[in-house]
Amino acid sequence: MRLPTSIQETIVKQLIHLNPFFVKLYGVKAIRHCEDGRTIRLYTKNKGIVINIDITYNEASDLYDIKAVKLKQDDFTWEQTIFNQEGFTWEELDETIHQILHKHANIPLNYL
Repeated sequence: MRLPTSIQETIVKQLIHLNPFFVKLYGVKAIRHCEDGRTIRLYTKNKGIVINIDITYNEASDLYDIKAVKLKQDDFTWEQTIFNQEGFTWEELDETIHQILHKHANIPLNYL
C-alpha cells in the first residue's frame, strides 16, 4: 500500500472538514492515494452503481480538478467519463461531488 503524501492527506482532511459524513453519505468504499502524489481516488458504490472520483490538486493554480468515471456494472472494466472539470476551490469539493453522485448514482440532495 502506498503511503499518502501531505497533499493527499490534506485533500482528505478538507473533505472531512467540509462534510464529516462524506464517506457514509457518498458510499465511499475505499480511498486510493494515486502515484502522482497529488491525486486521491474515491471508490464509490451506491445502489449497484460504481463511480470513481479523482480529485487532483493543481499547485500552479492552487485549485482542484475533478474527474468522475462510471464503471460498467457487469464486469467493472468499461469506463465512461461522466464529469471532468478543472478549477475548483477546496470549499467547492463536497458540493461538486454531491452533485455528481446525485445525478449519476441517485444520491439524494440532502446531508446527514
